[in-house]
Amino acid sequence: MTQKKCFETNVINYEDSEDSHKLHQFLRSRQLGIPEAILSAVGKIIKDVREKGDEALFNYTLKFDGIRIDTKTIEVSRSEIISAYTKQSSLFKKSLNVAAERIHAFHEKFLPDSEIFEDEFGNTLGKVAIPVERAGCYIPGGIAAYPSTVLMTVIPAKVAGVKDIIVCVPCQKNGKVNEKTLAAMAIAKPDRVFKIGGAQAIAAMAYGTQTIPKVDVIVGPGNIFVAGAKKLVNGDVKIDMIAGPSEVAIIADRFANPEWLAYDIMAQLEHDPNACSFFISNSTKLIDSVIEALQRTIPKSNRSNIIKEAVSTNGWFIKVKSLRQAVNLTNQIAPEHLELSIKNPFTLLSRIKTAGAIFLGYLSAESFGDYLLGPNHTLPTQGTARFSSPLSSAIFFKEMTVSGVSKEGVINLSSYVKTMAHAEGLLAHADSVSVRQRDILGSMKKGNKKSV
Repeated sequence: MTQKKCFETNVINYEDSEDSHKLHQFLRSRQLGIPEAILSAVGKIIKDVREKGDEALFNYTLKFDGIRIDTKTIEVSRSEIISAYTKQSSLFKKSLNVAAERIHAFHEKFLPDSEIFEDEFGNTLGKVAIPVERAGCYIPGGIAAYPSTVLMTVIPAKVAGVKDIIVCVPCQKNGKVNEKTLAAMAIAKPDRVFKIGGAQAIAAMAYGTQTIPKVDVIVGPGNIFVAGAKKLVNGDVKIDMIAGPSEVAIIADRFANPEWLAYDIMAQLEHDPNACSFFISNSTKLIDSVIEALQRTIPKSNRSNIIKEAVSTNGWFIKVKSLRQAVNLTNQIAPEHLELSIKNPFTLLSRIKTAGAIFLGYLSAESFGDYLLGPNHTLPTQGTARFSSPLSSAIFFKEMTVSGVSKEGVINLSSYVKTMAHAEGLLAHADSVSVRQRDILGSMKKGNKKSV
């Protein structure tokens, strides 16, 4: 008996010009950005929060979430957080702790350095990396729970040495934050947690209200309204990125396990009907086997409707001539997640130029990275891996340069400064070094040994 298809497949041969054109049109469509209508609506929310503060937060929470909050109920108490943690199973608590330890250890290895040195003229030069004073972490919520995102955003800020870390998270219809999400906060230990979500939460963290303090950096994923708000406040506050729907690209050879790969595709597509997947192989047999495994497995998923919609609309199965061609295509896709499900993944690793997170070999399911390997799961999407990086502790730092000019530096470098200043018509710039050069040289001519 022929198995009924649960989704329509989008299989293309990349060697076919019509097929490749169709794929590249899709890739361009990913980069159209946030619709103007969304940005306009979000802009009004931000303006309202800036002008009315808490009053606007309360009104929007009632309007969008159907929940009435006020100054007494907007903040989650420490006792609520501890209570939520104690209610969890031993295995879940252990899992949170294992993940937290691994995330902390990984991010600690890549902290920005401060460095001071002397150049050939004895000038003191360098930079000093200093954590920002206050960070805001946005945690998606309401319908779903993302305790892993609590760990992935708050812990890097802790590792960076941020003194004040606040969290904004939407609450459920009962007016409370999901208890699994709260349990993660018992481990990550942000300083304050507010039951507020959406664009209004981003506005509150960016500009401050009577209750929610203004922050220096905002990190964390969210829906398209959250992304739109982050886009609009960027510049008034530092943001990590503007994240879109989840993505995965998989390069696989003929030895890969099709059932494993089917589940890897489903793992990303179950997030969102707008999530997308790119399965790329030089083996037609493997592509057919993965599609067959998906047709068989998707109906068993608790999120089958979401996965069906995503794979039918945004799921690509791409036959390439070679793994080298697969890499060239992947560099154009710039995926959020990339699995190199091949026998010798290191042979391709050096050729990958654009991806958020790379997973090496058959055993490296992306799901490990989502929860506890250590690298962050907040990653660039929609092709932005071409120029941006995963969330790390570095986002919570600012750098200051340090310069100390020596006598030798004044003598040897002043003429170049003066030449460039005159070229720009900024004569006071030239004069400010000229007077130092004059006095130092005059002192030297007189044989004066004292410092100038």
